[in-house]
Amino acid sequence: MNFVNRKDTISSEPRIFNYGEYGSNIRPPSLNSIQNFEAIRDNCLKDSHLFEDKEFDAVASSISSTKKHQVFKWLRPFEIVKNPYFIKSEKSKFSAKHSIYDNPWLIAGFTCLLSNEKLFEFVVPKDNNCSGQNYRGLNRFRFWQFGRWIEVVIDDRLPVKKDGNILGIQTLNEDEFWVQLMEKAYAK
Repeated sequence: MNFVNRKDTISSEPRIFNYGEYGSNIRPPSLNSIQNFEAIRDNCLKDSHLFEDKEFDAVASSISSTKKHQVFKWLRPFEIVKNPYFIKSEKSKFSAKHSIYDNPWLIAGFTCLLSNEKLFEFVVPKDNNCSGQNYRGLNRFRFWQFGRWIEVVIDDRLPVKKDGNILGIQTLNEDEFWVQLMEKAYAK
């Protein structure tokens, strides 16, 4: 796959900016806010702890919902289901359940993304996970914004309503989490 980089040069490797990095067009709250997936993962592996994203903290104000008094708690995938998967199988199809929190444009974008396997693997890197030996509670996604690729790193804590449903897009595969985590990265 070829990518068009700055100044219309074609390359097999796109320039990817980290969230908050100079040139990403995203202004970080502080100079220490630039998030590099590999550095964060290596630090979490070294210290044996799960990542908590201070740039998109697990608090009510992180969610811009019309239901401001909605009661929910933030849980990681392994706290929601017994055996969580990031992507359950390479052939699984994305099917959304309808809810009042759905963003139809985002759902359409996810559906289109699935039609291009190489682009999907670029936007949703294969090193994302929800369990296993290298699980550290962080994932990354890449978005095309303002003419450049931005890599967004998030923790995997998701807002869960009292009824046990995740706030946001609901999928038919309740033990698969790539959709909800990508929605969270997009919100960030």
